[in-house]
Amino acid sequence: MTGRRARKALWKEIRRIAEADLALVAEEIRDLEAEAEGDAYYRAVGLHARAESQLATAGTLTELRDVARLAAEARHQIACARAGEELTPRPLCLFDPAHGPSAREVVFARTGGALESVPACSACAEEVDAGRAPLSRKVMVSGRPQPYYRSPAHVGYYGSGDETLSDLLVFDLSTAALADLGLGLFDLAGWPDLGV
Repeated sequence: MTGRRARKALWKEIRRIAEADLALVAEEIRDLEAEAEGDAYYRAVGLHARAESQLATAGTLTELRDVARLAAEARHQIACARAGEELTPRPLCLFDPAHGPSAREVVFARTGGALESVPACSACAEEVDAGRAPLSRKVMVSGRPQPYYRSPAHVGYYGSGDETLSDLLVFDLSTAALADLGLGLFDLAGWPDLGV
């Protein structure tokens, strides 16, 4: 696949991920609708509407990341509505952003390299504390199920903003190379592969 075709395919995949993410937020809002009280619910609805509008016109990776930011803010407002009070904004759970805002930081080696502090929801944090790998959102990368944070398209959507589509294609090649070597996240971190 040529570089141009690969970038176009990656762009389409990132947009698909954004659409799926917003569909999950919409579902969370619908689930909360019957018990909707207070401003947080209505802020979540407004943020979701802004994210949908932004997605419709997004033409750059930065604009798609704005969609991810708005979806995260909507999830925070959903958490506030459920709690019935304002909560301190927290990053989303690394293991699956659909888990919502994190409860705390845990030490984990997400890229197979050095251990780092990452945000985790309560359930995922308990798994890490017990020495188990939390069940994370899985996607296919080079024909193998991998945690979503190893997918260039997901890194593109949830990423830090430093990457370009070309950078993400290089990331895809390096991830595929690790998988072809039979190496996983825990192999490089020196932890046992738990088969999760």
